[in-house]
Amino acid sequence: MVTKLKDTHILPMVGFAVVLLVMSLAANTLSPAFGPQQPQKKQFVAKLSGKNEVPPVNTASTGTANFIVSPDEQSLNYTLTVHNITGVIGAHIHWGTSTQDGPVVMSLFNSSTPTGKVNGILAKGTITTSDIKGNMTSNPVMEIVAKGTMTSNLRVQQIQELVGSVSDLVILFTSSDAYVNVHTLMHNNGEIRGQIGPTK
Repeated sequence: MVTKLKDTHILPMVGFAVVLLVMSLAANTLSPAFGPQQPQKKQFVAKLSGKNEVPPVNTASTGTANFIVSPDEQSLNYTLTVHNITGVIGAHIHWGTSTQDGPVVMSLFNSSTPTGKVNGILAKGTITTSDIKGNMTSNPVMEIVAKGTMTSNLRVQQIQELVGSVSDLVILFTSSDAYVNVHTLMHNNGEIRGQIGPTK
C-alpha cells in the first residue's frame, strides 16, 4: 500500500531541510572564527625614569622595557630601550614594589666598562628558565644581591626557590612586584627604573 504525502506534510519537511542546510553551511563558514583559539601571548611593559628611583634621581634619561611571554611560558623575549643616558654599567629585573629596593632576579645587561651615550636599544634577547637559574650565580648579580643583612648565598638560594622559572616571573610581572633598573657610573644604585606590569 503506497501512502501519498499531502502538500501540508511536504512543505514543513522541505522547510526543515532548508533550515538544516543553512545551519550546516553557516557552521562550515564560521568554524575558523569559532574554532579552537590559540593561547594569547602575555605582554608586559615598564616605563623607566629617574623619578621612579628610590630615592628619586634628577635625570633627563628615560627608557622602556618590553616583555613578550611565549604561550607555554617557557621563554620570554625582551627589548630594553633607553634615551639620553650615559655610562650604563648594568640593567636588571629586580623583585620589589615601587617604593622599595629589591634583590636582582635577572640580568638584562652587564658591561665591564661604562657605555657612551645611548639613544636606542640597550639590550634585547630571550630569557628561559635556565637563564634565570644561571644568572643567579653570576658575579655581577651576586655583588648586587649581596647588599643587605643576609649573606649573598642565602639570598640567592631564597630567590631561586621563589623565582626559578619564566612562569614565576610572569606571576611577579602580573602583580607588579618586579621592576627594571638601569645602573650607571654616576648612579650605581640606578638612574632610571620602572615597575613591570601588563601592557594595556
